Amino acid sequence: MAELDLTRYFNRMFKPLTPEQLEGLARPVYDSRYAIGPEDASSILEPGYLLLENGVAGLEDGTVMVAVRNEMPGVSAAMMDWWFGFTEYEDERYQVWHPLDHLAAHRDKDHRDAPTDKERYVGNTSRVEEYVGGGKVYRFAISFRDPELVKLAAARVNEIGTAIYATVADSDTGVPVSSFLHMVREKPGGSELRSRFWQLNPDETSARKLICHCAEEFGNLASFLPALYREATTH
Repeated sequence: MAELDLTRYFNRMFKPLTPEQLEGLARPVYDSRYAIGPEDASSILEPGYLLLENGVAGLEDGTVMVAVRNEMPGVSAAMMDWWFGFTEYEDERYQVWHPLDHLAAHRDKDHRDAPTDKERYVGNTSRVEEYVGGGKVYRFAISFRDPELVKLAAARVNEIGTAIYATVADSDTGVPVSSFLHMVREKPGGSELRSRFWQLNPDETSARKLICHCAEEFGNLASFLPALYREATTH
């Protein structure tokens, strides 16, 4: 694939958070009845919605779940798999996703020539530098894994859309930090992205910043991904 000129896709004016995202941001931390852990992740495959789609909830083991739901008009599951197979190989690709927070990225293994989009990221680790809502720069090692590890059967996932699952560690120390799941559910006119982050070291402030960060980066991605995907796949 010829290198794409991403200049036209850089956008530093993000859409406002939705009323539902703002409500989740403002509410107190929900109790464990509103949370699912990674071991319960398969519940996200059921029709309808879970008790908490936007907000922060504590789990009984003392960890925290952050939930964010993003509308992704015009975005298909195939586009999302393509995006995760495309981004994080170069700084510019990561920066265009969130020009304010994303600083640098590279992958441990170069799988850009893998035969499928999923094989370009699943089984690989991204080393990223970013802000999460301003302040401190974080250095994360994001290891993308098979969603079946959290009981998301591939056949069921493919009926709905696609799923992206990863574990996250401090890139310098290797100490585990969190894990996350992005469940893409296709619908007429595009898809919706239902994200769950499981933070091992609970911090309410960082959890709320993560709601904003996730809403901004995926809202921004939805604004340019359909056009970028068409440009990339018609070269």
